[in-house]
Amino acid sequence: MNSDFSSLTELFSTNEKQLKKEKEQIQKEEYLKKNIKQKSTTQNKKDIWEDEEIVAAEEAEELNDPRSQPEYDIAYRQTVSSEDMFLGMSGKLNSISHSDFLVVTIKLPGVKFKEVQLDCTEFKIDLRCPIYKLNLSLPKKVDEKKGDAKWDSVKSILKITLPVINEF
Repeated sequence: MNSDFSSLTELFSTNEKQLKKEKEQIQKEEYLKKNIKQKSTTQNKKDIWEDEEIVAAEEAEELNDPRSQPEYDIAYRQTVSSEDMFLGMSGKLNSISHSDFLVVTIKLPGVKFKEVQLDCTEFKIDLRCPIYKLNLSLPKKVDEKKGDAKWDSVKSILKITLPVINEF
């Protein structure tokens, strides 16, 4: 009687282990099918490279560039009125999350304005010149079309002011 009970227990425990293995196998197969479908739908048949390879190539180019990174500073600017200062009516707080502009100041000693190449996107500033290079990821999303850049020729400083897009 004892052996019958142990035989039944062994039979059921083997089935549970087998079911667990089969379940894991099915999950792996579903995962692989899903990922293969996503890759095949997102990649254009005419593309030679995948998106990951392009990003890796850009990073490799950055590493091989002998130009140094200039000194820069990121500051936040907020437009306030007397109502904000004394009455607090607009709901703005003295914090980064309530800033209206992102101001990037870049020091470029020994560089002339005509040598500076600047490209701004929503999340990045890319500056190139013969002496320096700067590929700066921005901490907030900005409106690059409404931005403003000013060059101080005496101090060789570029000041870029970009309106922040608040997404809340």
